[in-house]
Amino acid sequence: MLIPLFAAEIPPILDYPNHLARMKILAEGPANPVLSRMYEIQWGLIPNIAIDLVMPPMLQFMPLFAAGKVMLAITVLLPVAGAILFSRALFGNWSFWSLGSGLVAYNGITLLGFMNFQIGLGLALIVAAGWIAWRNRMPAATVLGAALGAIVLFFLHIFSVLFLAVLLGSYELMRLHPQQRPGQPVWPALLRSALMLGCVLVVPVLFLALAPISDNPAAADWRPLGSKPAGLFLPFLNYWVGLDFGTGALVGAFVLLSWWRGWMRVPPCTVIAMLVLGLGYFLSPFLLMGASFVDYRMPAMMGFLLFAGMVPDRLPRWLAASAGTGFALLFLVRMAILVLVWIDSRVDVARVREAIAGVEPGSKVLVAISEQKDNPRYWQEGMRRSRQVSGLASTFLHLAALLSIERNAFWPLLFAEPGKQPLRARPPYDALSLPEGRPPSYRLLSPEAARTGLDPEDLAKAPYLKDWARQYDFVLILNAGGVPDLHRVNPDKLDLLTANDTAALFRVAEAPGE
Repeated sequence: MLIPLFAAEIPPILDYPNHLARMKILAEGPANPVLSRMYEIQWGLIPNIAIDLVMPPMLQFMPLFAAGKVMLAITVLLPVAGAILFSRALFGNWSFWSLGSGLVAYNGITLLGFMNFQIGLGLALIVAAGWIAWRNRMPAATVLGAALGAIVLFFLHIFSVLFLAVLLGSYELMRLHPQQRPGQPVWPALLRSALMLGCVLVVPVLFLALAPISDNPAAADWRPLGSKPAGLFLPFLNYWVGLDFGTGALVGAFVLLSWWRGWMRVPPCTVIAMLVLGLGYFLSPFLLMGASFVDYRMPAMMGFLLFAGMVPDRLPRWLAASAGTGFALLFLVRMAILVLVWIDSRVDVARVREAIAGVEPGSKVLVAISEQKDNPRYWQEGMRRSRQVSGLASTFLHLAALLSIERNAFWPLLFAEPGKQPLRARPPYDALSLPEGRPPSYRLLSPEAARTGLDPEDLAKAPYLKDWARQYDFVLILNAGGVPDLHRVNPDKLDLLTANDTAALFRVAEAPGE
């Protein structure tokens, strides 16, 4: 399962290069006189900073990209280990079915680069497994251990605390029914369970109330309800949309058939958890307090619970052998495709490095992209498969992080959001910094855009575009193969220095008369 990690130095994982750039700055600190002028380190009660705590010390004895691979390995392995242990605790024996969680190890969330979240899912499953295994034998120690685990999960990702709450809450609800005797009220047992869960969750809830993230604007954006069903396939999304949806459909059909025929044990706690997470998915916004893909976290949880919270039982031998062989082959095919796509992605990384080789340390670089609406045909026929997670997101958007990593240069979209990362841009760079933004279309740099003025909506998404020709030293266009004529992007203000299918670098010319 770790073989793909050897296929590329920088895998095509959306947020991954941006995380690496932040780790470099945190590790080097004032020792890097260029980047330390741009950013300052600011620790506080911040959730979702596990890799910020762990990776920088690792860089004292291993290279940046090697340390990144170690964290990616943990990101992939821990949820699978958590699913196996949760299944063992819930059913009392080891099950080959829990190994099927390897099918969802490289899921859409993994390839978006949400490393803290994915690691948190794995640890939540492990903490829940401990709760199930030791709750009756050592209740006080179990509550204490789970409470400590919940605190760790807070610093991994807030949603992993939510996942733990769902797992423990659904298990406690399941326990209430067999404990109830005729004529005996259920309230004492319910209150006891609520008290135990309250002890586990009180500190993370208090931390959340005190954390700076609580002060962020609560703006939310909901996607159309009709698009939600397709999102349920997120646990199986990689880079080949037909195979990904086919895998999800095949696994779903097997589970439903087995359950219908009585060949699948699905305990009430799993049903409750799946219903809560499914309802949460359909009711949650896509964007909340600056965080995107909020609703998609629920299907990721459901994907691992699919293999951790149920187990085949009394399957006919022919079906067990056929399903085991088929899923194993499917896993190998998906891993092979992943390896081939990641090997092919090396070209993009090499070409970005080639394009930015002329950027001087300390430079300010504006990053733009060729979007799908700019050149639909190129997106359909000319783009490398590694640049797109199946119908989900483009993976090349943060390759510009190599500017910080290898050129000690500034670009606006480095993850340095106060309250979310222990890093923030110093003045005057803070006026150009937009840590949760997306590179704008190169068309917004055209003479036509300058004449007519930027649309207020475009300027709201990228305020650093205002007076950009006087603010930046270079412009880097990613996915440059989608630009019909790079020489005509803005010939008056941009001098093309180098270009390839992946990236094009321009030097910003002095404004006329200056």
